Amino acid sequence: MEEKGQVFSVAYDGSDVGRRCLEMTLGVMDKDVDVLNVIIALKKLPVITSLEADMPDESHWIVPLETKEVAAKLEVDLMDIFTVRKVQNAKIHLLASPDVGLAIAQTASDLKTDILVSGCRGIGTLEKLLSGSTSDTLLHNTQSAMIIVQQSSDVPALPLERPLHFVVAYDGSESARIALGKAGILGRPGDKLSVVTVVADPPSAEARAEMDSITEDFKQRKMDVEYDVIQGGDPSDEIVRYVTEREPHLLVTGSRGLNALQRLFLGSVSETVFSRLPNTPVLIVKKPA
Repeated sequence: MEEKGQVFSVAYDGSDVGRRCLEMTLGVMDKDVDVLNVIIALKKLPVITSLEADMPDESHWIVPLETKEVAAKLEVDLMDIFTVRKVQNAKIHLLASPDVGLAIAQTASDLKTDILVSGCRGIGTLEKLLSGSTSDTLLHNTQSAMIIVQQSSDVPALPLERPLHFVVAYDGSESARIALGKAGILGRPGDKLSVVTVVADPPSAEARAEMDSITEDFKQRKMDVEYDVIQGGDPSDEIVRYVTEREPHLLVTGSRGLNALQRLFLGSVSETVFSRLPNTPVLIVKKPA
C-alpha cells in the first residue's frame, strides 16, 4: 500500500538553527507528496502606559514594527527558497501571540501535522523547567512527532543530499516500534537504517526473529539495513557512542511521555542522549493519545 504524504510543520525564525531546521525538513521530506508548512510566530508585547498600570489584556498587546519588518523579509526569503528548491506543496503561516510556543503548537495541530520541526537553544533540564523553552513547550503540547535541531556552531545550514542515514534506538517497546515505523516512512531507496538495541541479557530467539522480519521488510524497500545489539552498559552511554561513531543525519527514538518534573528526577534515555549529541537532530515519536 502506498504511504500517504506526511505533513511537516517547521517553526522558523530565520536564525542559524532555524535554517538548519528548514534544511533538515527539505532533505527528509518527499517533495512530490509531502506537505510543508513554515510557521513564523511573532511575539506580542504588552502596551503599558505607566509603571503603575495593570497588565493590559491581550487586545492591547502589539507586535513591534521592526518585528513585522523582519517577518516580511523572512517570507520573501522563504518564497525564493521554495522556488529554487522546487518545493510546490509549501505554505507560510504568520501568527502573533504573547506565548509563541503554545501558538505554534495550536497551529501545528490545526494543520494536522505529522512531524513538527523546531530548533533548541540547548539549555539544561532545570533551566527549562523553571523558565521554559519553545521546543520544550512544543514537545509537550503536541501529539505529532517532533524533530529537534540543536543550536550548533559546528554544523552549517547546508542542504541535505540523499542517501540519508537514520539511526533508530530500539528497545522493543510500543513507542520504539512506532518510532521504527516512522523512520520507515521517511526512508527512501538507498537510504541507510541502523537499528541499535542495548540489552542487559542476550535477546531471545523471539526478539531476534521479530527484528529479522523487520529488517527484511526494510530491505525489500531497497534500504541498507543493519541491526546491532549491544549487551551490557548504560543505554544512554552506548547510544551516544554508537551515534557519535556513525554520524547519522537523524536519530529516531520513542518517547515515554514523562512530564518535566518526572524527567528532572527520573531522567529519560531520549533526553539524556539528546543533550549529549548537539550535532545530531533527533526525531522523537510519541505513542498515540
